Amino acid sequence: RGSVTFKIVPSYRSTSPVCEIYVRAQFEYDPLEDEIIPCRQAGIMFKVGDILQIISKDDH
Repeated sequence: RGSVTFKIVPSYRSTSPVCEIYVRAQFEYDPLEDEIIPCRQAGIMFKVGDILQIISKDDH
């Protein structure tokens, strides 16, 4: 299995990001069915075709 990592950030931003990146989901993800996510309530469900905005490429 692969892994999916989400970073939750505040929605208020005074400036727009320099480079906006969007991707279209190629698979479905349901955090309630993910056996290795540490906090299922923090997971965000998405379906094939949903547009996801990448707001950080930092790998922590």
